[in-house]
Amino acid sequence: WSSDVCSSDLDTWTALDNSPQGFSEVISSGVYDVESDKVIFVTYNGSSGGIPKVFDYNDQNWEQMENPIGGFGSNRATGAYDIESDRSIFFAPSGSNWTNTKTYDYNTDTWETDGANLEVGTYFSWSTASYDIESDKVIFVKYSGNAYATVYAYDYNTNTWEEKESVGPGIDEYWGTSAYDPISDRVILI
Repeated sequence: WSSDVCSSDLDTWTALDNSPQGFSEVISSGVYDVESDKVIFVTYNGSSGGIPKVFDYNDQNWEQMENPIGGFGSNRATGAYDIESDRSIFFAPSGSNWTNTKTYDYNTDTWETDGANLEVGTYFSWSTASYDIESDKVIFVKYSGNAYATVYAYDYNTNTWEEKESVGPGIDEYWGTSAYDPISDRVILI
């Protein structure tokens, strides 16, 4: 589905003719690669890990990339596109206490798997990520329990994590998402 949110009719959605065929996986996360003008989805099928599927809206074509990533052990992954580094950065829960950092480069169809892992404590039901252009960091938010969410900042250039101030109370236990507003330089969490 697609919609032109800048049009005068914001309530119009269009079904795309070229839906992905033969995807037996769950779409885990998606990001827009600005440099390539493509949407990068990572799917999860339980055995092969994360598999990149790429959608080109202009051509209405899907492309399944060749290189799956191991250790993408969840359908609860989230990601964001780092515009400065031209990388799609995904965070995938691994076990009960860790989030693996995986970085994908569409231009070369390669993964970097040596991203710093984050110890996030107990199991969490959802997470979200957005790229803060001003700080050149990906902001990762995960549900922590008791109506709170924990916030972290990931710096791809230094491969480091920084814990930020938690959000709450009042955070929903079952879902949450975020987006970055470049005008106000704020991450919006709903």
